[in-house]
Amino acid sequence: MKKLKFVVLLIGLLNLTLAANTTIHHGIRAEVFPDKHAISVVDTLTLPWQVVPPTIEFNLHSGLVVNSLTPGVEVKLLKANLSGKDTGMDVEAPEVLERVKQNRYRLLGKGGAKLPQKIVLKFEGQIYHPI
Repeated sequence: MKKLKFVVLLIGLLNLTLAANTTIHHGIRAEVFPDKHAISVVDTLTLPWQVVPPTIEFNLHSGLVVNSLTPGVEVKLLKANLSGKDTGMDVEAPEVLERVKQNRYRLLGKGGAKLPQKIVLKFEGQIYHPI
């Protein structure tokens, strides 16, 4: 059950920005280390072939380090330690959102190249927010 809670939290914090009505498939492989409050994730993003944008922006929990495992795809940090905010999910404790920090990233093709339809990201680190 703890694994499920971590993955749900992680998906909520990995908020991708694309055109409206765009579906992105996430193939997530996650390892959860509850005693260390840590997680390690490999996320294979499959973008719809009709809507592969030149860049993708997303927020991720600031305790996680993200890297692209896809050759030719760069991860650029845009802003660090942003306050968490409601991204459309039900929030039972909105006061916690101010304590949750996120980083804003942009995925882009090296040298201005188009992003591929499949992008593999790895992110890992600690997520710990005592109640």
